[in-house]
Amino acid sequence: MKRPFLKAAGALTAVLISCSFMQAAVAVPPVLADSTPPPAAATMATVTPERDITSVLRNPGMGWMAYAEEFDHALADADTFWNEVGPNSAASSVVYLRIPWSRMEPTEGHYAWNEDANFKSFIKQAKDHGQRLAFRVFVDSQDSHQQATPQFVFNAGATGYGAGSNPSFKTPYVNNKVFQAKFENFMAAFGARFDDPEEVDFVDTNTIGHWGEMHNFQGVPGNEWAPTLRWLGDLYRKSFSHVLLALNFAPGFSYADLDEQIAKGSIMRRDSLGSTLWFPQDQKNAISSRFPNTILVGENCYQNFTVRATSCDDSFKVPGDKPYRPMLERVLADAKNLHANYLDLRHEPDVKTWVVDNPDLVEDFAVNGGYRLAPNSVSVPTVLADGARQATIASTWSNTGVGRMPNDNPQWNNKYQVSYALLNKATGAPVYQVQSSANPGTWVKGTNYPTSTAFTPTNVPAGSYDFAVAIVDKTRGNTPAIKLALTGATTSSGWNKLGTTVLEAAETATPSASASATPSPSTAPNESATPSESVHATESTSPSAGPTVSQEPSKAPATPDITLSAATMTQGGQLTITGENFKPGSSATFTLHSEPVLLGAATADAKGRVSLTVALPKDTPAGQHQIFIVGVGLDGQAHQVSAPLAVTSAAGDVPAIDPTTASSTATAENELAATGANTTVIGGLAILLLLAGATVFGINRRRSASH
Repeated sequence: MKRPFLKAAGALTAVLISCSFMQAAVAVPPVLADSTPPPAAATMATVTPERDITSVLRNPGMGWMAYAEEFDHALADADTFWNEVGPNSAASSVVYLRIPWSRMEPTEGHYAWNEDANFKSFIKQAKDHGQRLAFRVFVDSQDSHQQATPQFVFNAGATGYGAGSNPSFKTPYVNNKVFQAKFENFMAAFGARFDDPEEVDFVDTNTIGHWGEMHNFQGVPGNEWAPTLRWLGDLYRKSFSHVLLALNFAPGFSYADLDEQIAKGSIMRRDSLGSTLWFPQDQKNAISSRFPNTILVGENCYQNFTVRATSCDDSFKVPGDKPYRPMLERVLADAKNLHANYLDLRHEPDVKTWVVDNPDLVEDFAVNGGYRLAPNSVSVPTVLADGARQATIASTWSNTGVGRMPNDNPQWNNKYQVSYALLNKATGAPVYQVQSSANPGTWVKGTNYPTSTAFTPTNVPAGSYDFAVAIVDKTRGNTPAIKLALTGATTSSGWNKLGTTVLEAAETATPSASASATPSPSTAPNESATPSESVHATESTSPSAGPTVSQEPSKAPATPDITLSAATMTQGGQLTITGENFKPGSSATFTLHSEPVLLGAATADAKGRVSLTVALPKDTPAGQHQIFIVGVGLDGQAHQVSAPLAVTSAAGDVPAIDPTTASSTATAENELAATGANTTVIGGLAILLLLAGATVFGINRRRSASH
């Protein structure tokens, strides 16, 4: 609206018109559309967490495996095995037991996990060494030191044949109905005990054929091979509904038969990795082509390669020194080229050859094998105003491992989810938590995956919280379950801290019989909320109950990481703001609160110092304010510092009335809403408007631009 009469300063008519205008402006609260402040926006900081590129991540569905089996000798004594393997198991996540059915159920209905002291000790010590379990139970007696199938099965009428290595040891015809019925009974008990993904990583479904590798079995006509494979697959899926199930790839079955099982959730398993004799390129190509639809359990074929005169590789069948290093390098190369999630260390003496003599190869697979997930960047809400507690968490993730998380496997059923949370700073417990729709099971190496998640902690009490991220297991109360490849602060429960989020309290009026002449400044993020009927601490909506957060957080002193050139500044005055301990080269933003006003940005110097000299907006309300600097800290996490600032009226402007001397009869008509500036004598204010250029329009401009 044009008001040319304001230019005629000194003219009596202009003064009278101006006075008349001011009376109208004071009497009517400003309700123009462009004077209504928009909702406060979230203050965000983009964090680039530091990636962990060296640590062993013991995550489910991946890792190095120690190996224990019972063929030419009984299962190793538990103490002897772990005394040898235990000190070299830091890189290992799983211990794989290849064990005959007759060890697991020597007499009908009596199971090793209940009655065999050595077996129970073996399982306990595996847990003590941080190892999950994997099993293959076999029924073929070839090369076994004892009959692999319990005798009670044959006594019940199952038929079979003598093993080539020892004709006195029977091997059942696996299409025999008596054998299948007895094995189904065993599987029901086996699954009831070990279908726990917290204890068991995977179970091998092969069972039949020499060494349980699904080849060289007798008595099954060709037209019954596929039905036999289906019977085994269905039986294991019925018994183990939560644990991954592995299938030996490229035995005597056709690719079509194997793919049928893979489509139902079987992961691939393949021996002979690194072999120049038993692992032809066409089979490698077949395995590689099935990634990422399924994952691979890799086993090298060098059984006890430190003690056997020969092994399954032709390079080991010549006199002289065995070329261990080239052989191990071939194993590792096959594992990485085939996107393996697992790789085995073989037997007790072999573990030392890998871990002690070739630690660089062990480290290579530990940091490159399987999956290795972490966010590349995350936008962290550093300040959320009361009544506007909403933000969008934008993040980008990647997987630097050659495999992938099999989250979509039917046994896992997409149970792992990316989650963001606000944590109680004292206890580390979530007070607010939200799951992302992103599926980490789809992430493969070489691609960045952007995600976007709504973050709305509307019912969380005001205060300061740790902002954290994790991949949680939704079947276990949304608790962190996957170790992320990140350095930095981590809670004991597995949350990765990325920064601090301040939830601001609501603005409250100074208690009075009537309206205060000067509105109370809004509570700064680190200050306690003014006791008021309008301020209430409400419970968190987090599914997991966290400790109670105080309704009145204690007032914290300003951090020494920020300095102001003056603690008190006039409206429009020049202020220098300096922050410390920011990541060199990163950008930091400077904001004036309580109603956020962006002052500017600066780049941290080589010492992590940021500085900004700025003139305060002339329409800054007189009173107490807070200066915030938000950016990235030296540790790569969100870094926020703040300091109080008192703002006084500039010379010649209308002074703010001291609320302690304000008349108790002051009314709303004597205030300019939302600015904190009161009027005095209407006529005097009209003259000031003529001289100062219509301050009320500046107020409206500020209110429409502030957010």
